[in-house]
Amino acid sequence: MIRNRRLLVLTDDPHFATQARFTQKTLCHHLNKELNIKLNGVDIKLIAMPLASFGRKTNRTPMSEQTIETLASIAQQITDEGLRQALVRVALVHRTHTYQPQTAKA
Repeated sequence: MIRNRRLLVLTDDPHFATQARFTQKTLCHHLNKELNIKLNGVDIKLIAMPLASFGRKTNRTPMSEQTIETLASIAQQITDEGLRQALVRVALVHRTHTYQPQTAKA
């Protein structure tokens, strides 16, 4: 939101808020140039995430060991470090949970 020639940025990430504060002059200059506006500054506000979002229950089907192995194998072939680490984390999180195949009830 822009009000009184100042851009308001809301974030829940303290790291991003700090980076945005340090680079606000560059950010204003770039936005003024690219969007043909006249910002005087940036206000960065750190907001809290609702606590309910942390306690959400999911009804996801657990991954099989074969799926986890496939995911880990794919991750090892990816050159993008961030994406590779994310896939490895997903595989590790699911590996800590024991997979039990669903059996049909008679």
